[in-house]
Amino acid sequence: MTGFVCFKRTVALLVATLIMAGSARAEMITIQPGAEGKDTTATKGNPTRNWGDWDGLEMGLDPDYEEEIFIQFDLSALPPGMIVASAELSLFNFRVYTVSGTDASGTVHGITGSWIEGNGGDDDDPPGELTWNHRPADDGGAYYSVSFVGEGEYSAYYPDVWVTWDVTELVDEWYKVTSTNYGFVLKMTGDRIFPRFRSSDYGTAEYRPKLEVTLIPEPSALVLLGIGAVGLIALGRRRRK
Repeated sequence: MTGFVCFKRTVALLVATLIMAGSARAEMITIQPGAEGKDTTATKGNPTRNWGDWDGLEMGLDPDYEEEIFIQFDLSALPPGMIVASAELSLFNFRVYTVSGTDASGTVHGITGSWIEGNGGDDDDPPGELTWNHRPADDGGAYYSVSFVGEGEYSAYYPDVWVTWDVTELVDEWYKVTSTNYGFVLKMTGDRIFPRFRSSDYGTAEYRPKLEVTLIPEPSALVLLGIGAVGLIALGRRRRK
């Protein structure tokens, strides 16, 4: 009986060790580039204008005026051999323009083709820089939405808050290389609200767009750790006999 009790305690200790090992190895990586970051706005009302040099980002939907945000992060800082447990895209929302009192939602989608951020203006220099008339398509999936409040007709308010979209599914696909990382496009699905955010060109680093990815070990790695621990326990018991 004593040996059996000892064995149960060993197993319990092993399980606890594996859980602690998995938790200890969980890692959150924040990707928050500076001016070298890749983000811009496309504006239907000014379809040949590039906004790659602007320190803001804006999206919105109106019968006569529509805007979309394009943003891409370099994922090379993510270590290989892990699992994407969660991924969150966060933009700092410093102003919201409203044309009506109706609430609206901003959705995030995956981009299906390459694009060039550009350096502003309507001179198409560098060639192919992103404009409304020259922008990549999205993948058709609305992965996550965030609500914005309508504050009345022709008004503005200043929330000064981080707005976060769950982009785990997309980042997981890119991390596993089951699809190509061309970045995100953000659109409004409701009418007449225009949220504005800080871009990677904004002077204060802490307010620039960021992507926070939490990674955990592959289960196979913990299984191997467990097998090794059991082997060591068995070896130690044989030596004590």
